Amino acid sequence: RLYKAHNFPSEWKLDTILYQGKQLVDTIFLIQDSVYYWFTTDLETNELLLFYSESFKSAWIHHPCSPISTEISNNRNAGSILMENQRHYRLAQDGTDGYGSGINLFEIEEISKKEYREKLIKKPLLYKSKGITKDALHHLSILDIAEDERIVAIDSANFAIKGIDIK
Repeated sequence: RLYKAHNFPSEWKLDTILYQGKQLVDTIFLIQDSVYYWFTTDLETNELLLFYSESFKSAWIHHPCSPISTEISNNRNAGSILMENQRHYRLAQDGTDGYGSGINLFEIEEISKKEYREKLIKKPLLYKSKGITKDALHHLSILDIAEDERIVAIDSANFAIKGIDIK
């Protein structure tokens, strides 16, 4: 479902149903050569699925290489597609040692309506260890805000922390 903000951040209205019939999570998008791609995980089968479309609101077509993965080490996305030096990278949640055990990095080597290929670049890129990432680490977002500036956000957990006091 695609929602549109009418009074951000409190009022949202349904704009379009992009796909129905499955419970899909950790969905990310990529536009390459004027084709829209959608990477998402089917919660029932634990498969990483790939779809494509001619536009964001057009019918989404199941990619012939889908499912991309059924492996617990890379079948859920861990943030949006990263672009660095004209290459695309996919972040994947690693659940090998339990939920949120880390994040792995894959380079998308080829993507088209007929082909998809990626290769593992770093396993783990990040992993749960101590402090705020003691119990889980499963999402990384990087936003370029200026030529030499980025904001990095990590979604992690330490279940012993009851709250964080920001001053």
